Amino acid sequence: MKKSLFITSIFLVSGLLLYFIMGGTGGGGQGGGTDDIKDTVIVSMVDSVELADWKSNAQYLRVKTEIGLRKSNGTINDQEKELLISTLDLNYAFSLNKKYNAVKTNFPSFPSALYNEMLAFQSKNKDLTTGIKELNAFLQLQNMEGSVNQFISGRYNVEKYNNLRNRIKEIPIGSLSANSLCIKMKSNYFQNLLNFQTDVQRVTDLIEITEKYPGSISKFEELRDWKDAPSVLKYPYYKAWFNNPNNQQFL
Repeated sequence: MKKSLFITSIFLVSGLLLYFIMGGTGGGGQGGGTDDIKDTVIVSMVDSVELADWKSNAQYLRVKTEIGLRKSNGTINDQEKELLISTLDLNYAFSLNKKYNAVKTNFPSFPSALYNEMLAFQSKNKDLTTGIKELNAFLQLQNMEGSVNQFISGRYNVEKYNNLRNRIKEIPIGSLSANSLCIKMKSNYFQNLLNFQTDVQRVTDLIEITEKYPGSISKFEELRDWKDAPSVLKYPYYKAWFNNPNNQQFL
């Protein structure tokens, strides 16, 4: 019984020590340590940043300016100023991460302003790095439109086709896989690639055969059937190939 009471006492003392080391915050707040600052108005302003629905950096800049004014007026000292700014940064970083999690599946366009703030304050909140990686992946996915357009402007190649599809699939967008813009971009890319494959795969085979075996007359006739096909001529490479005088021998 005495042994049990002794062990319980050790845990109780350890808990109290941990509580005081943490500043008595209970671990729920972002900043902590501001409870002893007598200027409760500025403390409340700093705390409000954590709870706010982020829209821009205007509130952050306003509160940071106010902290500087309070220091100039003698309301707070140097140590309190630094503590308030440190807490403000932590609270602001928390609000950025909260905002990203709230909008990441449904933002109507790339959130440039939020992204830039996340980059600037990523050292203040480790969770921001996850969001930044996902937004970087979003930009990578967005830029794949150029690669798709370049591919379908050239001559079809099955190896390049598969490589391009895999590159799109493997972009690490994380939780943005549920984002409506990401879903739409991927769908459009894959559909455009599939359409291209469907439209030109056969005619590409015929072109390769006639170029490799110029005497293959039986294939010329089938190739002629494609020379006016809108589904083929809408692609730059094939339009140019059929219009090239050097290829008239096959037609």
